[in-house]
Amino acid sequence: MKLKTKLYEYLLFPISKKEFLIVLEQIVMAVQKLQANSMSISNLVMEVYKVYINRNTKEMQFLYTGNE
Repeated sequence: MKLKTKLYEYLLFPISKKEFLIVLEQIVMAVQKLQANSMSISNLVMEVYKVYINRNTKEMQFLYTGNE
């Protein structure tokens, strides 16, 4: 099994409430970091096919386009 997978694939299978909250928390934290650095949240790619999650650590990786 791959450690890093697309969020879409990760969400195809049942996850616990705790795991779901971890996902939501990381999304909120990513948005907060962008806002704190005066970066546009509209450039944060939030498509589940383009967001990755490490199955072991639950760390998520997002894309940021940088286009205004």
